[in-house]
Amino acid sequence: MPSLADTFRALVDITASGIVGSTVLATGQQALAGWLLAAAIGCGLGLLAGHVDAVGDAVAPLATMVFATPPIVWVVLALLWFGPGSIEPMFTVVMSTFPIIFASCLQGVRGRDKLLDEMASTFNVPRMQHTVDVVLPQVWAQVLPALATTIAYAWKVAIMAEMLGGGTGLGGQLATARANLDMPEMMAWISVILALVLVCDGLLLMPFRRYLNTRFNTLKLR
Repeated sequence: MPSLADTFRALVDITASGIVGSTVLATGQQALAGWLLAAAIGCGLGLLAGHVDAVGDAVAPLATMVFATPPIVWVVLALLWFGPGSIEPMFTVVMSTFPIIFASCLQGVRGRDKLLDEMASTFNVPRMQHTVDVVLPQVWAQVLPALATTIAYAWKVAIMAEMLGGGTGLGGQLATARANLDMPEMMAWISVILALVLVCDGLLLMPFRRYLNTRFNTLKLR
């Protein structure tokens, strides 16, 4: 393992070279696009499956099979279908993360407080308002931890796909450093990746988490 001083010097070098921004952008576009698409698919299917038992019974086994498939399989299939340097990182992120989001959303819908549903029905709350003010805050309490987990997982999967597919993002830089046996540079890029995960969680999820927690607590007090 390189020393902290060697890693810091390597981090300064890659930052001064100006390649960090373009490298992060290349991976970030694939990882975040795949994560957002997976969140949309997982939440949409989860909400539908939670309210319609037949859909849940049909989709849940398929999601389990997809989740059980190793990400490397999706990388290989994406390389065969789309070719290297295309959308294989984004595709791999979608297939690897949406089952986690789907399962948490399904559990959130099925495990919600039925007394709140009865209260909304008693006061003739409109269906849309009931969904927005009663169902979704409870579902998000289950979904947000899954989103926080999968956003970090999305970076890992995208980077792995780039390493195997010869991408120009963080995975490609790690592959180059590995080929050159440059451990300080590898640790420098890993430091960049960890910082990005923390930034994404803080900027994308933490404000939303606080808002939903406040709203759900207010709902329970009512």
